[in-house]
Amino acid sequence: MSGFDLIREPWIRVRHREGHVAEVSLRDAFVHAEEYRSLAGDLPIQDFAVLRVLLAVLYSAVDRERSPDPIAAWRGLWTAEQLPIEQIDDYLTAWQDRFDLLHPEMPFLQVADLQSGRGETRPVSLLMPDGDDEGLFVMRRPEALRPAEAARWLVTCHAYDPSGIKTGAVGDPRVKGGKGYPMGIGWAGWLGGITVTGANLRETLLLNLVLDREHHPEDRPIWEEEPLTAAPRQGVVVRGQLALLTWPQRRVRLFHQDGLVTSVLVCNGDPVPYTTLLRDELMTGWRYSEPQTKKAGGHPVYMPRQFDSRRAVWRGLQALLPVREVDSGKPNPAEIAGVLRWSSELSFRRVLPRDQLTTISTVGVVYGPQSASWDEVFTDHLSFDVRLAATESSVAKEYAFAAVGRADAGVKALAGLAGNLATASGGPKEPARDEAYVQGFGALDAPFRRWLRGFDPEGDTEDALQEWTDEVRVIIQDLGAERISRAGASAWIGRKITDRQGKSISMTIGLADVWFRAELARELPRALSTDSLETPGGVQ
Repeated sequence: MSGFDLIREPWIRVRHREGHVAEVSLRDAFVHAEEYRSLAGDLPIQDFAVLRVLLAVLYSAVDRERSPDPIAAWRGLWTAEQLPIEQIDDYLTAWQDRFDLLHPEMPFLQVADLQSGRGETRPVSLLMPDGDDEGLFVMRRPEALRPAEAARWLVTCHAYDPSGIKTGAVGDPRVKGGKGYPMGIGWAGWLGGITVTGANLRETLLLNLVLDREHHPEDRPIWEEEPLTAAPRQGVVVRGQLALLTWPQRRVRLFHQDGLVTSVLVCNGDPVPYTTLLRDELMTGWRYSEPQTKKAGGHPVYMPRQFDSRRAVWRGLQALLPVREVDSGKPNPAEIAGVLRWSSELSFRRVLPRDQLTTISTVGVVYGPQSASWDEVFTDHLSFDVRLAATESSVAKEYAFAAVGRADAGVKALAGLAGNLATASGGPKEPARDEAYVQGFGALDAPFRRWLRGFDPEGDTEDALQEWTDEVRVIIQDLGAERISRAGASAWIGRKITDRQGKSISMTIGLADVWFRAELARELPRALSTDSLETPGGVQ
């Protein structure tokens, strides 16, 4: 096979405005970006990984040095009819040889002469999330891949490959007994990935192009570095977002025959210092780590904040849009993602409308034991007023956080009712509680997302919180009434239990209902009493 030029050959999956999916080249993804609604890869993690490659190209073409006025520079890009194609073309032309997937000497994101001690290779499915025999995915397991498919999965592998023992590469001094021992997951696997999404691919690329980021002269994507070898690079330090967008956590080689990629090698690559990248990685939130801080001698350390696959993203709103503590003398428990901070800055500077509705896509991976296998890939979407991401909106954020708290309290009350009804019926308590949690949050999911979309950080936030509280109360009361109506006759007679004071009481439907209504009255008040609160976050 002569080669596969990723600049000219179709390989990136996109969804057109009309809805159909097609493969396009790297250049066409930029030239016609306004015609594509979004990327449309095989999995959300693939879209995130490919988007990061596109951003690495765009950053490199238009933002290698800090602009004297980043806001004005971004405004010029946003108001133009299309992306700066001439600059992008100049950049891609300068590095054209490095974008050949099958180049004999420096193939894209690969090591040309990578080999194992015994000369064996692995199936191409190793690049894919279900490549492990114990994987839980139900995607196809091909014996060969078209170059376009292989390119997408190659990018995904670098970003998300699990840890675990790898094939030992000849020339890697870390190999012992023909094996490459665990060195961690791909960098993107550490992230709770956040993408600010626009109406089309052009807007999405620009909304995630943070021009006021920290610029480092040594920061560059991997294709601008010397071709990789099997050995880890020595003395390499992460110097910014460009390096992280394309970080070579693995050494990979694609083997091809008759126009198809037929097998692969995936070996250990360069480790990433995941505890020192707060200022460099822009597409994730961060959490303060006290254990890592102690290891660092007291210097504050932040770790990428990952999402919980079991919870809708809005339930973690306080971590997604943290309030920055000013002059507290303590490290902030969380830091906002750079892409969200940038969008809020654009809004406050009137580049974006002040009531701009921001939609984010989140993506994450759950790995198996020792992070050596795949377990789950998950994604979510959330829309909110961009001003909520700003430091200046700390009071409004507290009301939004209180709204999440009201939802939590309502579902907790429902779970308590479910457990008490199960006890009254003589059945197990915990399964009923667990099922009620799922039911309650499921019922509140769409209403909360709708409420948050309409929440105005500069409007009557107290009134908005009360409206939401009333809605939660109605939804939870209805679910409770339904549960009571389904309780069996034995639940009216009840069962003897010991209460928190150690007294013996009879748990019946009537008592369960009284406790349920009392908890709703306490946690979901009909009128917000601001006299007793310092902030809405103090609502019990």
